[in-house]
Amino acid sequence: MLSSGKQVFLYFLEIPIDPSILNTKEYEKVKEFKEKYRDRGIYCIVKNEDELRKVLTNHLIKHFLPLMTGEKNVNEKSKSPILKIRDVVLDEFNKAIVRHSQFFECKDLLEKPKSIIQKILLLKKEYLHGRDRSNVEKLPLTQIDKELMRQIMEDSVNQLIDADIPEEWKSTIINFSAKYGIEIEAQFWNVGNLKKKYSLGLFGRETVFEGNESEKTRYEKIQDIYFEIRDYEICNTFFSSVDSQGYVKLVLTNIGDTFDEDVHVKLIIKKGCVFKPKDFPAPDKSIIKKILKKNLLYNAFIIGKSDTIDSYSGYPEQLPHYNNRILNLFDGVSDQEQYEQQFIDNLKHIFCYKYFSRDDYDILKFHVNYLKHNTTMAFPSILIFKEFPEFIEYEITSRYIPNIVKGKIEISDDSTIILIHSQN
Repeated sequence: MLSSGKQVFLYFLEIPIDPSILNTKEYEKVKEFKEKYRDRGIYCIVKNEDELRKVLTNHLIKHFLPLMTGEKNVNEKSKSPILKIRDVVLDEFNKAIVRHSQFFECKDLLEKPKSIIQKILLLKKEYLHGRDRSNVEKLPLTQIDKELMRQIMEDSVNQLIDADIPEEWKSTIINFSAKYGIEIEAQFWNVGNLKKKYSLGLFGRETVFEGNESEKTRYEKIQDIYFEIRDYEICNTFFSSVDSQGYVKLVLTNIGDTFDEDVHVKLIIKKGCVFKPKDFPAPDKSIIKKILKKNLLYNAFIIGKSDTIDSYSGYPEQLPHYNNRILNLFDGVSDQEQYEQQFIDNLKHIFCYKYFSRDDYDILKFHVNYLKHNTTMAFPSILIFKEFPEFIEYEITSRYIPNIVKGKIEISDDSTIILIHSQN
């Protein structure tokens, strides 16, 4: 009746009732209905039949008197919602702009090379002496023999060996420094006579160092620089792959003069264009941990609330969160696998569309419970593309619009429009 524009008078009479004749399932539905429409002015609650007569008479007079006096025309068009889809910043309802993100330009990543360079330059100001090999017995070993001996010693538990800087660390630091015109001298890698041995601990093989504090400190600082460079390069690779994709920001707007609810939106897009959660590359666990801790996925992919746009209200209730529990060493799941699963769960929570395929099209669906009149609500997320479709078709169905609302959004790839995310 409401969807057809009829005037509805609905009352709940709250009087005692014999529990033996109460249908509990139907009663639960009544309670759900009352809660759903509690603030919508759809119904009225009365305590007895006398109050019902008075309230109903009053409502009938208010409704029919304007018609009798001519203040209101019986054929006057009833209020109705008007639903459309548009770009987040454009007033036109048939165009959307492709944006190009620069997540790698965020402050945290921009500042990281400077921090690493400062640490390298500090270590260049003072070197340690080289390893003292005067007491080492000189054996006529070939290079192959030396590598074999080193491997044997490293595999031995509680066997002291030289704690030299690994070649992978050296090449990583040298290549990074070369990009910024910094020369790394041979003595940069000196860690004195620092030794190390492996022992068996609770979490497997552990490394124990033997040497003075300056030797241990220099080794740790070089190690720290290596891991910072490695993490920075992993970040670069991951966010560069994301930056290479274009995206659009769409909103659902109700420009009608009354609310709507139970709104279903269907997007029809050329097959293969849409970037789905499964298409995101899962980075190394160290980067995933940072992404999860800082909620970077939500900052990057959710359309934020503003004075004119409401945030999407239909996300799944269970919000994925960063889990820093100690892993069960016997459950057979690596920490990388665990973080990857958390990463995927977060993406699915953000991109909460239902995905379907039909002929040459991908179909995305999402649902909005309630949309006030003169209100705009963001889509669950930005829409990322592998390649840009010429247009997006859409269909909207809702409780109070009898027909399917159909439309088309033309996609304009304007490479001059760039959104820089500055979240740390």
